[in-house]
Amino acid sequence: MLCCGSGCLGGGETCLPGCSRWDGDSTPWCDPANDGWQVQEPACAWKPENLHAMLEAREAVRTHEMKPPQKFWNDNKYYNELIFDASDYSEQLPRSLLAVFHLVDDCGDSHDGPKCEAYGRAAHAAITKHFRLDPAQLPLLRLDLWNWETPFSDHTPYRPPPPPAADALIVAASALPVEACTSPWCDTVAAWMSPYPKDFKFQSMWNLGFQRRQPFTVGCWDWPEHGNGDGERFFRETLAGKTCDRNWLEGGVGSANTRPYSGGPQSPALLGFDETILEFCSGQLGMDPWDGGDLNHKLAQRCLQAHRNVLRVLIGGWSMCTNLQWQMCALTGKLPGQGSSRISFATAPKSMQLQWWTDPGATRPTYPCEGSWCDPNGYTVGDVFFAEMAISTTLCRNRAQLYRLRVGEFFVCDLDEDSYYNWAKVLLAS
Repeated sequence: MLCCGSGCLGGGETCLPGCSRWDGDSTPWCDPANDGWQVQEPACAWKPENLHAMLEAREAVRTHEMKPPQKFWNDNKYYNELIFDASDYSEQLPRSLLAVFHLVDDCGDSHDGPKCEAYGRAAHAAITKHFRLDPAQLPLLRLDLWNWETPFSDHTPYRPPPPPAADALIVAASALPVEACTSPWCDTVAAWMSPYPKDFKFQSMWNLGFQRRQPFTVGCWDWPEHGNGDGERFFRETLAGKTCDRNWLEGGVGSANTRPYSGGPQSPALLGFDETILEFCSGQLGMDPWDGGDLNHKLAQRCLQAHRNVLRVLIGGWSMCTNLQWQMCALTGKLPGQGSSRISFATAPKSMQLQWWTDPGATRPTYPCEGSWCDPNGYTVGDVFFAEMAISTTLCRNRAQLYRLRVGEFFVCDLDEDSYYNWAKVLLAS
């Protein structure tokens, strides 16, 4: 047999992988120095470093139309069977896939498993749907075994051109910022927002509140209350502000039908860490922020009195998708009672420390951490402000100004819709 087949996985001195065993004996390693190549018993398995020798031996067998004695019939098939590290392959999905292919002939040998067009198309559709890939990222190919010049041809399903940017997530590259951002945070955020970031924490936050999701799994944008299985629709409607007219303090001030900020003075949006938001609004009222009572209710009530629009949904569930809806309403000036696109920060963005993000338990433990222990499969309340800053940095052309702001100083985002849709596309495929 010409194989590097499977007897065991995991390596080690006692592991001799081989696709077959005879007479109870372990398959030995093949010897590249054996010119005749062991087509006689016992069969052998090739070490990975001898792959080239194995391929040469297989070609010699094919040229001479030899049949190894272990084969029951001479089917004139000369192929290799190899073992790959399945865990490495799985962890790298979908990057470990280059393409899906199907055979061009009638695939009559169904027992040995050739796969024809119907099977290939179904597999391609399932994979691209699961990993949210464009056909260009994972082409479907047709393999013609009798075409020695160009055995593969593109057979990717036709996809019509995308609609205009207002109705789709596939858009042109974002415009250059008006002013180059020199803050180290801009480079850090760009790395977080890349299609395959080393730090997956930001992309993992789009799950149940304070629980991380795994790569290439469903995000909160597909939930019934958001996209209902259509993540692209969720991002379109979020940018359009279809959810802006709601009570963003529900449970902290009033019910779902209450509009606490309506009819009063303009209330610019306020972002920051929870503690600093409470301190800012309490300071505007001349009150002690730490005078007892529940933080959430105090934050909602005092920021309402201080005419600052904040997010504090205490009924009906919260997720990062809810948070994004609120933030996009804030950046576009569509929050009830906001009156303009002005936002401000209770924490100066330039004062953020990366360690608070990478190791919150040791540096800034917040809910749901218990003391210095934070669930490695979750994220914290403090992480949400980092996510808000990452989104603002990505979407605002005037992002450089963010990192010069003082506490309470107003900022108006020069929103780049192309950047929004491109970021959404990356997140949907994450």
